Amino acid sequence: MAQQNLGLLSVNGLDKRISEISEMFRLYGKRSHKEALDSAHRLGHRIGTLAEEYPLETRAFQASALDRGVLLENLKGVTVDVVFVDVPYGLHSEWRNADSGFELDNSLWRMLNALLDVLVPTSVVAVVSEKRQKASHEGYQRIEHFQVGKRRVVLLKPTAG
Repeated sequence: MAQQNLGLLSVNGLDKRISEISEMFRLYGKRSHKEALDSAHRLGHRIGTLAEEYPLETRAFQASALDRGVLLENLKGVTVDVVFVDVPYGLHSEWRNADSGFELDNSLWRMLNALLDVLVPTSVVAVVSEKRQKASHEGYQRIEHFQVGKRRVVLLKPTAG
């Protein structure tokens, strides 16, 4: 799913998705499909030649966001410029330890800690969470925060040193 979503950042990937949504709209005529199609066309106009001139390198892999070693192994020395994270919260999702199955304390801090080795000073980490989860870590500086509905969005950058 992540690879498919990242594909929307390329002209070919977006064209494929527009074709899929167009077919759904043709078959079902739903308003939501029309709105999605309009959004995809707006994104397409914004990406346009930029994506062709400046293609984004994307890579998707499955790993524990809390495991620094697995992140380093999968990225093979490549650094990350932008990280978008919608952390688990609410009734239907939570941080869990795959081995024990128990919820983990300080998981958000642990994830931010694990990311430090793959970021550069100009990297940005966008964390979406509920209000009670604190997106803070001594290795980061908060550069912005805002609310979108019930979700808090915090933009962080790694601190030097």
